Amino acid sequence: MIGAEEERKAEEDGQTAKRRALITFFGPIKSIVKRSSDEVTLSTGNSTVRDLIRILIERYGDDFGELVFHNEKINSGIVIFVDGERIYQKSDLEKKLRAESNVEVFLGSQAAGG
Repeated sequence: MIGAEEERKAEEDGQTAKRRALITFFGPIKSIVKRSSDEVTLSTGNSTVRDLIRILIERYGDDFGELVFHNEKINSGIVIFVDGERIYQKSDLEKKLRAESNVEVFLGSQAAGG
């Protein structure tokens, strides 16, 4: 785990600390991604929630992408928490990830078609 002191020192040295997001999938979305959790390492210290979503779309495909993210916003049946904070609107997608972020992704019945 990258601590705040290590992150600050890396930035002072002109390096950009990587970000690690630990993702937990809940509800029907687990059957879509075929797992209950995943881990993503982002190469830049300026990584945002939007960057993470794009990586997950690359990893799980266009069907996942259309389910979660459409027209630059999160679909209504999807609930995403980053470090305990719910991501509601387009501006929330620019939230910077911490050195190690915990992300929860839920799929509600509305998005599942139920």
